[in-house]
Amino acid sequence: MRTEPVPGSDPAPAAGGGPLAGEDEPRAWGDADGGNDDRLKADKPPHWG
Repeated sequence: MRTEPVPGSDPAPAAGGGPLAGEDEPRAWGDADGGNDDRLKADKPPHWG
């Protein structure tokens, strides 16, 4: 089932969504660039050994 697009909306929006707003950037939240695998491996409960 397919409905008609709402008036004023883009019936075929582009994939990807475009650029992020400044507050959506990882750096705005205090995150470093790149992955956080090293932090996750180091930040584990003591009983995990």
